[in-house]
Amino acid sequence: MLEFRDVSKRFGRSRRDALHRLTLTFSEGEVLGLVGLNGAGKTTTIRIAAGVILTSGGDVVVEGKSITTDKAQASRSIGWVPETPAHDPRASLSRLCNYYADLRGDHGSTRARDLLSEWGVLQFEGRAFGTLSLGERKRFALAVAGVGDPAYYLLDEVFNGLDPLALTQVRNWILQGKKTQKGFLVSSHQLREVQAISDRIAFLHEGRLIRCLDAREIPSSSRKRLQIAFDPIDANAMRILGSFGEVEQGRGGVTLTGEGVDPAAINMSLVRAGYSVRRLEAADPELETFFLHLIGEQS
Repeated sequence: MLEFRDVSKRFGRSRRDALHRLTLTFSEGEVLGLVGLNGAGKTTTIRIAAGVILTSGGDVVVEGKSITTDKAQASRSIGWVPETPAHDPRASLSRLCNYYADLRGDHGSTRARDLLSEWGVLQFEGRAFGTLSLGERKRFALAVAGVGDPAYYLLDEVFNGLDPLALTQVRNWILQGKKTQKGFLVSSHQLREVQAISDRIAFLHEGRLIRCLDAREIPSSSRKRLQIAFDPIDANAMRILGSFGEVEQGRGGVTLTGEGVDPAAINMSLVRAGYSVRRLEAADPELETFFLHLIGEQS
């Protein structure tokens, strides 16, 4: 279990806590979404759990190990993907991978190179980090986060900068990791993505946790509409989608309507059948509406 125990953070001479007495837990095999407006405290929460900034009060405990007093041991259970991955721009990817492998005690293992291959950046291993695009940097960060095979992943705006293919890969990786008892804390402004993959969703506002709900508790109609763009659109794909509900093909893709439509299951079915999913999103922004209602209650 990863636990935030009454965690607060105040920067410099600010009169307001960036994070105020946050108490929150998540477990292996769980996806916890973290949503909030800019400045709500999402990145601060993740950076504290990753051990890169200190708390002003409280502590984060990972499998019984304090990130404050036993950082080396606690950090072994954590894989961190920052919103903007930053390394020495002159360092090659292979050099950086060796550094992380040594740090994790993974000396001599081929795991780092396997992960570079899995995330599609192995061909860049001789290149300097500073030459990578934002999407390539994010995929490299995903690769090195897994070097030590951590139990928990801290993902800060993980969907930003990714092309549709990489976004689908991340979504499927999270869902597959959950099945193997990995825990994920996922911060994102892309609320539809968060709603599609999360078991619970924590809402932050002005540094305070205002609600944490089971994703199934978020008010919604049982009859949902999804907009799906994928290639190729053929009879077999329409048959697969037809098993989930009513299918209507348009110029930009397909609209699927049905009772209790599960976006993750639909995406997985299409990917397993060999289709490239470029976009899959709710036509009705349920989480956005609920989130804005919560924010309004705080005014």
